[in-house]
Amino acid sequence: LHSMATIANGMGIPYIMVLQPYIHLRTNLKDDEREMAAAYAYRGEYMAKGIKTLSETIPKIDFPGEVYVLDATKAFDAVDGQCFIDEVHLNDLGNQKLSDFIATTANAEGLKAPEMASR
Repeated sequence: LHSMATIANGMGIPYIMVLQPYIHLRTNLKDDEREMAAAYAYRGEYMAKGIKTLSETIPKIDFPGEVYVLDATKAFDAVDGQCFIDEVHLNDLGNQKLSDFIATTANAEGLKAPEMASR
């Protein structure tokens, strides 16, 4: 993460770190997702704890340059529809809603696209 932030800083662009949604952190699982979550229950508590630790720790790290941390772990809590195809991978709806969440949150936090150099 530090290396990627350094490279982005060297290129003069902001760096966005997104903590992506995880099935065991979603509060409104759909029936198929509930079955998948049960199949991965042996990893659920361990992974959810690790992701929660990351969401608390990463914003406190002093990365070089302009770094935005977007916590999208709860991005699907207001989405009505199945978003996961397994415990971590997203279906088309999940990808679209995650993209919408990133764009909306980044805009609300003041992230602006860098000026493109004329060619």
